[in-house]
Amino acid sequence: MFARLTLLSLFAAALVACAPAVSGFDDCPVTQLPDDPNVIGPLYGDEDGLQVYITPDGIWKGLPDGENGGYVQKIFWKYPGYKATEDPQPDFKLSGRQLDGNATFVEPGPATNAMSPELYGDGILAGAEIPVAGCWELTGQYKGSQLSFVVWVGEAQ
Repeated sequence: MFARLTLLSLFAAALVACAPAVSGFDDCPVTQLPDDPNVIGPLYGDEDGLQVYITPDGIWKGLPDGENGGYVQKIFWKYPGYKATEDPQPDFKLSGRQLDGNATFVEPGPATNAMSPELYGDGILAGAEIPVAGCWELTGQYKGSQLSFVVWVGEAQ
């Protein structure tokens, strides 16, 4: 009886440990821009490394459908000294892991580039096909720099 109880206790503890910590939008720790008047535009990250344009509310809704039934999003990134004319297809890696589930994805690159006054110069444009709606941590990697941020994909309920 004691051995059966111990085994059951271990199984229950394992289930709790594997359960997602995020259960909905209210629990999703979306990345927010700092309350800093020196921050220019919706850029998140260290100015000495990789930066990403994020939405003020941390929600991506109304995204187009992907080829595999997920959602497609274009993400603009900045990196100090990046020049689109010198590196038109940057070796940029994008990955994501769902914080309220078990889905993941990897976009191995290469990425493409973007140039616009709204981007404050040249930028890296990476596409993501996010498999399911929910809370996602996305990570970009370029030239030894890495940056992660959290976003809610879909309608916030």
